[in-house]
Amino acid sequence: MTTAVNYLIGDLVILPSYGNIVASIGDGVMAGLVAYIMSLLFTTFDLTLTAILTFGVLIAIGEYFFHQYLLKNDEVETS
Repeated sequence: MTTAVNYLIGDLVILPSYGNIVASIGDGVMAGLVAYIMSLLFTTFDLTLTAILTFGVLIAIGEYFFHQYLLKNDEVETS
């Protein structure tokens, strides 16, 4: 779920328009938000605030390097 949201919004919309840093932060925030929503929907998926923040930061760091790869290999056109 998080991967689809981050790809559709972060990689296709935000990255070309606003650049790598903004897209990476946005992807981290979206990942944390999706994890939080999932923890509300499923009672067996219990997360702490620390876990959500850690997940968001790790996603943002990973996305930063992934975006560099996409831009380097002309997978995304910048505006």
